[in-house]
Amino acid sequence: MRESDRPLAAPSANRFGRVSPSRAEHVFDELGSRIALIVDGGPTTFGIESTIIQPANGRIAILRPGPVTEEALSEIARCGRVHSQ
Repeated sequence: MRESDRPLAAPSANRFGRVSPSRAEHVFDELGSRIALIVDGGPTTFGIESTIIQPANGRIAILRPGPVTEEALSEIARCGRVHSQ
């Protein structure tokens, strides 16, 4: 993220209001011909919405809690400076 100097977004592969997929097959079933490519990294461990963070000024703000916890983020955040909004 630092090297790109740009925001990073990795949205769920599902339509609004639908359950997030946990396998590539779920993505295909949901989106089929609407997308050109599915990168299959294997099934996810969690079937809940992604954690959304905002790193700024040496801190990590958790904008939406998800499977990546504040505790896990504090292990990589400089000085463990993490807060939830």
